[in-house]
Amino acid sequence: MKLNFINRAYLALACIVLVAIVVRICRYKSWERYYYFSSISAPASYPVYVREAYFITADPNDDSWFDNRDVNDFNTTWGDEYFFPEVRTAMRLPEKLVLKYASYRDSKFYRDTLDLPREQIRRAFEQAVKKNTTRSMGTSDQGRRGLYFVLGIGNGGKVVLWLRGKGFEQQVLKTVIAAREPEGDDTYYRKRLPKQEYLDEVFDRLPDSLRREMARGWEAGASYGDSLSHYTGKDVD
Repeated sequence: MKLNFINRAYLALACIVLVAIVVRICRYKSWERYYYFSSISAPASYPVYVREAYFITADPNDDSWFDNRDVNDFNTTWGDEYFFPEVRTAMRLPEKLVLKYASYRDSKFYRDTLDLPREQIRRAFEQAVKKNTTRSMGTSDQGRRGLYFVLGIGNGGKVVLWLRGKGFEQQVLKTVIAAREPEGDDTYYRKRLPKQEYLDEVFDRLPDSLRREMARGWEAGASYGDSLSHYTGKDVD
């Protein structure tokens, strides 16, 4: 039976829709997506103010920013996790880490874009799923489970990135980034400020007790980039 014009039009439209669905599935790549949560820690003796910290993935629509509220409120200690995760969408695995922050103790600015070991991270996620060592992604996780990234910012530009699951931890990055003079919006706080005014603003809420301890030389010789996180992960879900 010959198809009339309308039937041919419907058939062509159906083919277009089908192709569009296939293209969208291939671009989204759900089989390469995982749940993960990212937080930041810094030692109390070396306060930092994090302007930007996020992952670059193969999908520019991924919301892969680190939550910096606790570290910028100076409520963190080295290697600890902060902020209860509420992860709702699976994301592509990170390929790079973008980091910008200011350090109170040396009054310096640090920024860099760091390559990450993609294969190591991918294998860690695959093994965690296989061995059932993923962790809950929040109280309303609805079965969502994944892994935690914890970024440690130490003194002198030392940076460590840990990947954590239930009962295991892997160090996926350890490096030192160079201090750089701020540029552009690096000193933006309500408006662009001179370097020292910006530091005064972002560290304004740093407790006086901490300032006094640091002035006395508290942990002046510490090297936090070489310190262990003391994470065991035995009691986490």
